[in-house]
Amino acid sequence: MIVELAISDLGIIESSSLLFGPGMTALTGETGAGKTMLVEAIDLLMGGRAEAHVVRRGAAEAVVEGRFVIGDDEHVWTDTGVFNVEGGCYAKCIALSEATEPEIFRAIRFGAVVENVVYDPVSRKVDYDDISITENTRCAYPLEFIPNAKLPAVGKHPNHVILLTCDGFGVLPPVSRLTSAQVIYHFISGYTSKMAGT
Repeated sequence: MIVELAISDLGIIESSSLLFGPGMTALTGETGAGKTMLVEAIDLLMGGRAEAHVVRRGAAEAVVEGRFVIGDDEHVWTDTGVFNVEGGCYAKCIALSEATEPEIFRAIRFGAVVENVVYDPVSRKVDYDDISITENTRCAYPLEFIPNAKLPAVGKHPNHVILLTCDGFGVLPPVSRLTSAQVIYHFISGYTSKMAGT
């Protein structure tokens, strides 16, 4: 659950900070106002791949920061609230670098696990650009390896639920307002995209 979003030099956004309060959160605005950049920022927070073209013209880098109530994946929703069951994060690491994904890059240290990667057996340095095994390279690391993680990873019932979808089969449209029962159904059924690369 995202409670705060701070963006600088992403697309047309020079600087913006959003606090998500109680109730429904809606994104609206004129064409070109930056709605897509807000969604892009949330995608980046959730582990999406950063592309150089999204950096604001004239800026050296784009920065997206967010504050989550609990972990990034694998949550359980009970009568008393929500908690993170995996105790960590799982991310793609193809073409990973400290410049593009500093928090994920720094989280890969003793106690983390990488899979499907090529590494030098002497130096133990991983070559994140080598896709000779597969493009589906991944890393897993404990939640405490990420700065500002909420520990323990438990929370009350959410006021806002955002299901990010990229559905080529039309189960969920890109934007939809769901009833509580519909949200719970898609959450429990483990709805996921059917698009390649997810």
